[in-house]
Amino acid sequence: MRESASWRGTDSSWNRRRPRTEVGSWPTGEVAENPQYFRTCASGLVTEMHAGLEGLMSAMYLRQLAVHVRRGQAGRVREGLSGGGLTYGYAPVPGKRGERTIVEAEAEIVRRVFAEYVAVRTPRDIAIDLNRDKVRPPRGEFWSAGTIHGNRARGRGCSPTRSMTAA
Repeated sequence: MRESASWRGTDSSWNRRRPRTEVGSWPTGEVAENPQYFRTCASGLVTEMHAGLEGLMSAMYLRQLAVHVRRGQAGRVREGLSGGGLTYGYAPVPGKRGERTIVEAEAEIVRRVFAEYVAVRTPRDIAIDLNRDKVRPPRGEFWSAGTIHGNRARGRGCSPTRSMTAA
């Protein structure tokens, strides 16, 4: 048996001071006997407290990132620019970030959907008619009721959700 002075891929001083007993074996002693410890390539030895704090910091970072992204998108919308993503009926203006131009062929479809929606047709019936007429949907292969009424929480879809009418 050959002793190795460190773990593969790591160079921490902890690993150099505690050699493995066999090539490719797990550590022995305190770390091996205590299941609350584990080792990662990025952080080395990780305890329950370390894992909990790192999880908390990650959650806080993601929350702050979401706040900053939404604030940035809202600012772009206030400036009359797109907040992000492609909207059915619009195309990006080449060379002008955030600006959109109307795609007349798709705009006709949007007008048709709104007219049928106002005429009290169900989103399912509208989708069936669009598929029968072989109208290309915004995404995927077929129109569905979800394409028409969308997701109220995300403000997606063609129907006038609260986010579309609140301006």
